[in-house]
Amino acid sequence: MIALARIASTLEAVSDVVTTNLAALGHQRLAEGIDLAKLRDDSTPEFADAVFRNLEESIVAVAQADRIQAANVLAAKGIIRELAESARQSVLAKLQLSEKKDVVSFSLVTDLIDQFKQIASLAWQIAEIVEERARPQPTNRE
Repeated sequence: MIALARIASTLEAVSDVVTTNLAALGHQRLAEGIDLAKLRDDSTPEFADAVFRNLEESIVAVAQADRIQAANVLAAKGIIRELAESARQSVLAKLQLSEKKDVVSFSLVTDLIDQFKQIASLAWQIAEIVEERARPQPTNRE
């Protein structure tokens, strides 16, 4: 029961990242008049898709109590970290950083990437809980 409460708490944290942090970054983007479309290439949606796919897979692991699925979620850590860095480097390459708006754009994109990484980290926490629940529990024989 404690494991399920931890999973629920972690899912609530995902909700907070989306509804609070990502929403605030969206408002900042609008207020600053930043067009992120010009900074986008194949690496950015690939990173976002990987994060959300990983989150979905962690939820499937919970629903099915599937330790193998949880292990697959955890195995994606390296790939997601590489995709995050690739997206960050791609954006950096497209900006001059000599103009204030470019610096603000880079800061905003970096914050967005960090929020997506936070979502991935929360998915990994869920997968770790699933793995813990699936392990055989020692019995007390006295």
